[in-house]
Amino acid sequence: MFGFTKFAMELNDIDIGICPTDSRMRPDCRLLELGHVDDASKEKHRLEEKQRAAKRARDAAKTAWKPRWFVSARDADTDSVAHVYAGGYWRAKLAANFKDVPDIY
Repeated sequence: MFGFTKFAMELNDIDIGICPTDSRMRPDCRLLELGHVDDASKEKHRLEEKQRAAKRARDAAKTAWKPRWFVSARDADTDSVAHVYAGGYWRAKLAANFKDVPDIY
């Protein structure tokens, strides 16, 4: 379909037991994949407003955002900062324990 390989077409399929914050769960992307362009645009706007409201709430509470599964680390060879996997995701997935993840969608 559309010149994509079977592999490429299945990249965004939803696996059982993935984290609710996985980007494959984004409702705007799902709508777009179904061809509902106008609804996808409205949903994307709703998500962006939700993100802005969450940031305002964090700022008001003076709480910094901290990624759950990654940490920033400086690469000694390039002297650049990269996000490095911190661990924990696969244990949470195997235990089906994502109760503490934020509601981002």
